[in-house]
Amino acid sequence: MRKLRANWFTKHPPRRWHLSFALLALVWGVSGLYLYDYFGLRSELAVSGEAVFTQGEWWRLFSAQLVHADLAHLMSNTLFFLLFSVLLTNTYSRFFFPLSALAMGAAINLLC
Repeated sequence: MRKLRANWFTKHPPRRWHLSFALLALVWGVSGLYLYDYFGLRSELAVSGEAVFTQGEWWRLFSAQLVHADLAHLMSNTLFFLLFSVLLTNTYSRFFFPLSALAMGAAINLLC
């Protein structure tokens, strides 16, 4: 009987759930503060072209990724966030998912 060489299909990926859940906790925490408008964050975190280009508030490109319109939106995104974060983190590297997601999210917010 032939023994198969170790390859991508036979290796077990490392379990990196802790990073995904830590990022999810950050998203839930910031979204909760945003939804209930604690500290006046509703007007400070949302992205708009005027705020970014006219007022130079570039952090909104990143902060808008942490806020959601309502609880249903947040819950539906949670499922996909967990699936993609675990798959991408286990496939590529520990920091690929958060850094690529931040960069792509900022680029999309810049275009919109």
